[in-house]
Amino acid sequence: MGADQPVFCGDCKSTLHPESTTPETAVASDAETYCPGCRSSMVKAATCHRCGSEVCGTCGSIIECATDLGFG
Repeated sequence: MGADQPVFCGDCKSTLHPESTTPETAVASDAETYCPGCRSSMVKAATCHRCGSEVCGTCGSIIECATDLGFG
């Protein structure tokens, strides 16, 4: 996604606010998280202000738990 394109929540489809994807919310060191959209465990997490889902700040996909997927 380009820097000028909005990121939408993978759950409720609302636009994520830029402040919800700050570097302070990165969970890249947490090997338990996985983004199916980015296909990476290096996830910049964001919380949707509308539905409260924890989503990827880069693509908006709902963050998965790697242990639930069988490879964590």
